[in-house]
Amino acid sequence: MASDHVLAEIQFLKWTDLYLSEKPFQLFLDYDIPVDLQDQRTTNLNFEDKRVFVENMRGREKLFELDKHGFLVRDFAVPVPLQGQIIDEDTVMSTYVPAAEKLLRTEVIGVDRLFLLDRRVSARSAAERMDDITSIDLLDRSQRLKPASSAHVDHTAVASINHVLREFPDEGEHLLRGRVRIINVWLPLSHTVKDWPLALCDGSTISLEHDLVDTDIVRRSYQGGTMYMLHRAVHKWYFLEDQKTTEAFIFKQFDLMEVEARVCPHVSFKQSDASEDILPRESLEMRFIVFTNPS
Repeated sequence: MASDHVLAEIQFLKWTDLYLSEKPFQLFLDYDIPVDLQDQRTTNLNFEDKRVFVENMRGREKLFELDKHGFLVRDFAVPVPLQGQIIDEDTVMSTYVPAAEKLLRTEVIGVDRLFLLDRRVSARSAAERMDDITSIDLLDRSQRLKPASSAHVDHTAVASINHVLREFPDEGEHLLRGRVRIINVWLPLSHTVKDWPLALCDGSTISLEHDLVDTDIVRRSYQGGTMYMLHRAVHKWYFLEDQKTTEAFIFKQFDLMEVEARVCPHVSFKQSDASEDILPRESLEMRFIVFTNPS
C-alpha cells in the first residue's frame, strides 16, 4: 500500500553573508588551478541537510498543473522492445526525444516551437558515492551522471535568456518577445524507481527572490548559472512512489511569463526503507526550450 508521505533528508544551500559581497560559484575544471594563483577554491558553496516531508502523489497525479505547481505527471509511450534494456545515445535521439516532443506538444499549452537544449542519462551504482564527480566528463553525454543530491533549479533567468540568444543568434531577440520556457521531461529507464527517486517542489510555494540563490557555473567551454535552494518550512515537496518507465515528469526550469509557478526546484533523495539489493536508479532527462510565438 502506498504511503502518504516519507521523511527525507535533502541537501540545501546554507546561507552565509559572504554571498552579499561575493557571488556563489562552482568551477568544474578538467585541469588543476595554477599553483601561483592565491585563490585555489573551486567553490564558495556550503550545504546543509534538512529533514523534510515529501508527499506521495500516487493516485493524485492528474491534480497538478504546469503553471500552478510547476510540474505535470503524464504517461510516456515507451516502445515495448526498449523496456528493460540499456538505452544508448542513438536510442535517446531516435526514439525518446521525438516521443518527448510529442508529449510536450500534447500536454503543454502554447507550444509553437521546440529546441532540444540537452539530454542526459543519470545512473547510480551502489558502489559509487553521490558526491564523487571527479571521474565524470560533463561534456560527454554518453557518460552517466549520478542523481543530483542538492535542491536546485537548472538555470538562472539570465542563463536561460543567454541560451536563447546563443542558440538563435539571428532571431533570439524576436523569440524573446514571445513566451519562452525551459521545460524538462524526466522518466525512469529500464525499471521502476525504488532507489533515489526524484522529488519536485511545488513552484507556488517558493519565492524566486528569497528562496533561490543564483550561482555561477564555470567549465572549460561554458559559463552559465544555476539556482540552489534555501530551506523553508513552507515549501511543499512531492514524489511518485514506484515511478514506472511509462510515467514521465514534465517540469519547468524557467518561464518568461509571470505565472504562479515559474520554476520547479528538484532533487533526488534516498528512501530510508529501501533495501540494499534494489536496482540502482537509471533515468533520462531531456531539456527543451519551448517557444510561444509573439502575439
